[in-house]
Amino acid sequence: RVTLKEWSGGLGNNMVQYAVGHGIAQLRGSTLIVPTHPLMQRTFAMPFAQTRPEGQPSAQGRCTDFNLPKYQTSTAVPPTPTANDFCFEGVLFDRRLFPPRKDVLNEFRLTPELVNYTAKELDQLQAKHGAGVEFVAVHVRLGDRVLQKNWLSPTPAYVSKAVLGIKAKHPNSVFVLFTDCPKCSVINTIQAATPNCTWVIHQGSSVEALALMSACKHFVLTSGSFGWWGAYLGEQPHSTIAFCAEYTTDRKRNVRRITKMIPSTWQVHWGCAAKPTTSEQRAVNSAYSDSARNSTYQDWEHYKPTAFDRVLRRKKPPVPSAECNGRGWFLTGNNLVVSRKHSRGVKINLNAQPYPCQCMHGWVGPQCQVQHLVTHPKPKGVIVYLLYGANFQYAMELAEVLPMLDRYFNDRYGYPVMVFHSANMATNYVPGTKKTYLDHVQNSTRSKITFVEVKIGLPDPVKKWTGKKWSKCTCRFKCSEGTIDYRHMGQFFQYLMFQQPELEDYDWVWRMDANLGLTHPIPCDVFEVMQTENYIYGFYMGATTEMAQCTGPIETVAARFAAENKIIPTHLHLLGQGKLMSYAGAWGVFNWKFFTGKAWLAWAKHVHHKGLAYAHRLGEQTMYTFGLGIFVPPAALHQFGGVGALWHNEHPLWGWGFYEGDYLLAE
Repeated sequence: RVTLKEWSGGLGNNMVQYAVGHGIAQLRGSTLIVPTHPLMQRTFAMPFAQTRPEGQPSAQGRCTDFNLPKYQTSTAVPPTPTANDFCFEGVLFDRRLFPPRKDVLNEFRLTPELVNYTAKELDQLQAKHGAGVEFVAVHVRLGDRVLQKNWLSPTPAYVSKAVLGIKAKHPNSVFVLFTDCPKCSVINTIQAATPNCTWVIHQGSSVEALALMSACKHFVLTSGSFGWWGAYLGEQPHSTIAFCAEYTTDRKRNVRRITKMIPSTWQVHWGCAAKPTTSEQRAVNSAYSDSARNSTYQDWEHYKPTAFDRVLRRKKPPVPSAECNGRGWFLTGNNLVVSRKHSRGVKINLNAQPYPCQCMHGWVGPQCQVQHLVTHPKPKGVIVYLLYGANFQYAMELAEVLPMLDRYFNDRYGYPVMVFHSANMATNYVPGTKKTYLDHVQNSTRSKITFVEVKIGLPDPVKKWTGKKWSKCTCRFKCSEGTIDYRHMGQFFQYLMFQQPELEDYDWVWRMDANLGLTHPIPCDVFEVMQTENYIYGFYMGATTEMAQCTGPIETVAARFAAENKIIPTHLHLLGQGKLMSYAGAWGVFNWKFFTGKAWLAWAKHVHHKGLAYAHRLGEQTMYTFGLGIFVPPAALHQFGGVGALWHNEHPLWGWGFYEGDYLLAE
């Protein structure tokens, strides 16, 4: 059999994974087994594959990784695996591994609902523009292309030229625009440069976009697998398909992508993309996050969907009616979507009795009949960030996300913010200004903020390792992201944070990444949720898998620690690859009495002395998960969710499960 270990990325990437697996399995005469994927299963027929039930192991041993450098840096077709049971992971962008196109089209046949949707849309467009028109799909991907480093953004000149070329060849064309940022200035520029063209902007869901796109006859594509699939599925004998060859600053990578993915019938364009200007980045950032710097009360009482919401295709009520329950809080009226990464439904007990949350105007629920139903003192909570190392970008990003914290949470609840930092953040100046990076951070927020300098070095046991063993980190993805400072950050959150005297006066600590931003109002006091139910740890999302080379022997370390200390683990048996491996470390709320207690400090010290943060870049999210699996029952853990996607590394997190995440231990 051929088994796909897990889905990676968004729908377009998932379709590539499926097609590659199908091609390999077909050549071998094998069965293709894929994880459940509710979105794809509701969209396509997929008769060839079998879906793997949740919780069933994908395969024995380590999967072969098709993203190995020898395949990424070569145009050669990878050999067909010969092992009896072959398991693969990652996304290999290589159309040459697909089965014949007729078989791919058969797999990705639309469900009857989408067929009917497409027919209805085409009928309406033809009724408006005439039965003889030819529809041209124009896919303009902007958001992450503009905001990610080393990626290129499509130029309006390329799109306009391609559109006018098709218009000249097919005068009766109607151009249907599919984009992740319909209000960005680039779109206005394109339309202004094509005044004689008829434009229609699609506003449906992602699968509706793919369905309608594939029903068009001609195509203008920028970059990205989603638009690629629209053209691949919809190509007809006389279709004109223009494709932008550039998606990154690395020309060799662009050439390899063209060689592996683009059919010979397509028109490949160069000089079609460029590095975005600062003003373009700011414009897209504003359109995505709507991160206004002003007062927040109108956001709560007259909340309207932002451009960010439309990108995510999330429908919200005009007033953020909110409700709290024992398993998590959420905004009523939201569609509880499925996390693509893990393909598991959101487990929230809708019948649970809401605990006494602080009700605001427009909220609903049994406990919201009495306003401000809070009788106990305000929790002693603090919000914590870390800025450490030579990379000043974290400070610049913290200054971007603190206004989001103000707007969507802290203007209402007023908790202190504490930033731990390396010395250079207080002595180096933001280029072109007379302000230090800490000054810049302080000026960005209305919250009461305190700065605490910390110094992080190698742990003493790690210093004794011979031959700089600590520098040979096994986690090639994480260790290649920067200097040793990246692993110092892991040590801080796994060990040093619990030793900081500045946190001794607090009962609750909410730790977030310095580049993690909120995008929607948070309906309840995060600390009050924890205090009311006396939870030990609060998280936003759980992950079923982590790369073994990036966690080290954490499962064995935890089991031996429990045995050596004669502890009967509360739920360690529920953890592990394919079960639960980590809680997203970007967001964590700590019961500080527990995390500074004797038991937890013993666990933290044990992991610290093992040096796993340096040998394997063990993340704190995995360290927390296995430590909690030793000491506390699942009922002591609380999932926060339902406030939409979060903003991370200057781009929205979608497809990676940081929104509407899964409580994998529930029920």
